[in-house]
Amino acid sequence: MLKKKLSRAKQLWANIGSALPGAKRGEGAVENSSSAIPHPKKVLRVAVIGESYSSGTGSMAVPSGSDTETLAGYYGDKGRAGRSPYAYGKLYANWLAEQGFEVTYTNLAYQGAEIEDYDHNILSQVGLPKSRTFGPAPKSKADIFNLGSVRNAVAVRTHQAHQALEGKLSDLTDHTGDTTRSRLSKLGFSPASKRFSKQPAEPETVDGVPDTPCESLPEDTDIVLFTAGGNDICFTPIVTHSFVPVFRSPAKCIKDFAHAREILPKIMINTWRLLRAIEAKIAEDKPALAVFVGYPLMSLPINDYSIGKTPDGEDYFIAPHVREIGVEARLAQEKVVADWNERGSLLRVEYVNLNDLFAGHEPNPDPWTFNPDRWINEPGETAGMLADDGSITSTRAYTPTLALNWFHPNRIGYEKIAEQIIKQIGVPDLSRTETLKSDLVEVELLSWWTRLWKFTRKHTSFIWHKP
Repeated sequence: MLKKKLSRAKQLWANIGSALPGAKRGEGAVENSSSAIPHPKKVLRVAVIGESYSSGTGSMAVPSGSDTETLAGYYGDKGRAGRSPYAYGKLYANWLAEQGFEVTYTNLAYQGAEIEDYDHNILSQVGLPKSRTFGPAPKSKADIFNLGSVRNAVAVRTHQAHQALEGKLSDLTDHTGDTTRSRLSKLGFSPASKRFSKQPAEPETVDGVPDTPCESLPEDTDIVLFTAGGNDICFTPIVTHSFVPVFRSPAKCIKDFAHAREILPKIMINTWRLLRAIEAKIAEDKPALAVFVGYPLMSLPINDYSIGKTPDGEDYFIAPHVREIGVEARLAQEKVVADWNERGSLLRVEYVNLNDLFAGHEPNPDPWTFNPDRWINEPGETAGMLADDGSITSTRAYTPTLALNWFHPNRIGYEKIAEQIIKQIGVPDLSRTETLKSDLVEVELLSWWTRLWKFTRKHTSFIWHKP
């Protein structure tokens, strides 16, 4: 009798051992009746490349007691990359996660980056070997970027923009004889020195999808968002010579705009090469989406504010010139995107037009006044956001380093860009069904305990009953 009980106990332990995770199933083992059923999840991999408008520059405040000569709160290369948790890409990734997706997010954008020149350029963020070339765009420069036709379109678009803002800004363009400053004060504009909050913004902690560090654009990226071309067209000299006191210069502005128009065709060719590089990295054998985010215009359409005299002795009204070059660049970018999608590719490109989105929310060309409904930081401020009373409050940014935040979207601006991407792109049909490793481990452990319990109940009855 004892021999029979020992034989049954031996068989029990053999069956229990076969039920352990990873054990080989042998003769006499009981099959798993509740096998590990993985929990698949929809996965989207989001990456951001580009320069300061994609890294999030302009959205961070200087914490109390910090060294104001540092880019406080930013991350990436000890803050020099200017990456922020308030960047539009991060906000979009957070929204995707709220829709039930398992989202990975990587921000590779670096403030000051050009498409192909200097360190941290955008092509290097993509991460293809330098020896790899893609050839020229399929058409000649003259065919793709006919600047004469672009300027004709600019005149039409500019007129349409003025009409759209006519009601909102009618008092700014009337001819009452008042100075610009007095007219703006009647509409609620205040001197720049009074527009800052007394206390810096709250501590920079943001929940949501974490930023996964990577050396370059991951090959399994589903959605890549980017801005490109602003630094190539000399963004910093243009806004400095146009708006910043002491540095404003009609003569330099004339040279800046002429140079920008001269190099615009080359910048668009490089933009095409950038799209080819992204395609080669993430869309050679699978579909992917590139979201090409444009730029807002850098001035309200206040056409009677002069920054000085030209060499010919005429007043130089800066707003029309700044807005015109901005629209020209945007139309050229839209042309590149249209040509790309017409070509046919697994990489689909969507263009997000910020000219229209930011209409009425641009900076004021007068640096001593400001737009009370601005979505872009004006000189001397950073991290503009809505206060409880509906006004916009910001943090002082007067040092040379913190001046990098000027003329970049504030927190409101980045939120509006993210909202536009959500409205225009939504959830692209690119997600893959995957089972995360953590889920497999959890389900496997649960399955093991279930098997162990069933084996125990089935094979220990002889202990409690007589034979």
